[in-house]
Amino acid sequence: MTLRRTCWASFLSYLSDLPTQKNNQPAREHIMNAKEVLDQEFLTIRSKLLDIAASLDRIQRAEGNADNDSRMAHVSEAIEIVGSQQLHRAERVQLLFSREYDQDWKSRYELDSRA
Repeated sequence: MTLRRTCWASFLSYLSDLPTQKNNQPAREHIMNAKEVLDQEFLTIRSKLLDIAASLDRIQRAEGNADNDSRMAHVSEAIEIVGSQQLHRAERVQLLFSREYDQDWKSRYELDSRA
């Protein structure tokens, strides 16, 4: 079986497992309120924050200095974004760590546009 058929079969199996109403329409999922989302996500958020704090502690305790490293500047800016009350934090952090779009990327990496 090809990879494409395997993926398609897995997707169809996934669809058949979704809950349905009596009229065979997909059941509407419960939309959680902010407290429910926090209840569900709190331990994951806590764990990730502890990981970040521990990583920053290890960098600070290590020999030498990384203060002038542009990656540390990005990390500091990302932490500010995450701590802000503005919307779209994930998008802003992703853009912070992303390269700007280059229309000539195919020629830069010598990729044939006919492939």
